[in-house]
Amino acid sequence: MKKYKNIIVLLGIASIILLLLSVLFNINNKQQTVEKFNSEEKEEYEIGKFYPTSLPEDTIYTIYSISNSPYMEWQADLLDYSFKKSGQPGTLIRLCSDDEGYMNRKRTISKNGYTLFTKSYAVPAPGKTCATLNKCFSIDYLFEKYKFNENAMLIFLDPDMIFVKPWNPYNEFSKGTIYGQKWKGYGYEYCKKTSVDFSKCPQTENYTYMFPFAIMANDLKDISTEIATTSKSGFLKHNDWMVDMTAFLTVPIKHNIKIEAVDNIGICGNWDNANDKDAPIMHYCQPINDKKGNKIWYKQDYKANQDVPNPNEADNLVGHNVLSTIKSYLKNG
Repeated sequence: MKKYKNIIVLLGIASIILLLLSVLFNINNKQQTVEKFNSEEKEEYEIGKFYPTSLPEDTIYTIYSISNSPYMEWQADLLDYSFKKSGQPGTLIRLCSDDEGYMNRKRTISKNGYTLFTKSYAVPAPGKTCATLNKCFSIDYLFEKYKFNENAMLIFLDPDMIFVKPWNPYNEFSKGTIYGQKWKGYGYEYCKKTSVDFSKCPQTENYTYMFPFAIMANDLKDISTEIATTSKSGFLKHNDWMVDMTAFLTVPIKHNIKIEAVDNIGICGNWDNANDKDAPIMHYCQPINDKKGNKIWYKQDYKANQDVPNPNEADNLVGHNVLSTIKSYLKNG
């Protein structure tokens, strides 16, 4: 009888050991699964390198900046598509900064251009975040990583813009000049309250510019660091997210760079020239309305790969071209 009792005790101990081993195995298996997932999600692309290859030498470069978020990525992909579809000359560069809200998000590269990844510059001080600082500092970082030919022209767009035809002002301006979209709706008082040196704020919009614009590479290289640091100082002083626009305007004026302001390079849907057929770039920063004034589409509501309303419903050419381009991209992109 005692022998059987010993066997039962041993079997009980063995069962407990097996149970413990099973628990340990499951924990280890879960850990391996997590490690495998993290390994698969690990960033394939590194900060500070150009992809898919090193940047080629060219005379015209189109450049834009985004943060690595889903919201910015679909805009970037659409811009890339329009660059190719329109036949825009030169080389396309995407500057992609880490996004404070998506620090573990996998990085992806431009399908039609070259991509340079940067760290996030959006936190200039503890507890303060300004995503537009990524634009200024990533442009400055670009000059750190690549030496442009002295005759190279740089064209800058915001990601919420598309080409509908090529824009090549190379032969229309000289060194020491910015050839850009007039800042329609500019206000002197707004410039004053977002600037660190309002003495450089133009009195009227006739002497202003905004994105898109073109400039010779060496002209921008000389002032890119100052634009970035001025934007940062402006944000810390004024806490306004559009301080980058003021910095891009006032720093070149400080350095006596001439501004050629043009009405119709990159037009917005709420401007009085939103039906200008000569404009090569559409800027969809505002909602698209139908002919009765009702909102039918807005970039802030949109998710990648969703269908969009019939372009013919839009109340102006900007809306029509943007919706048409999205539909074309969904079909062919």
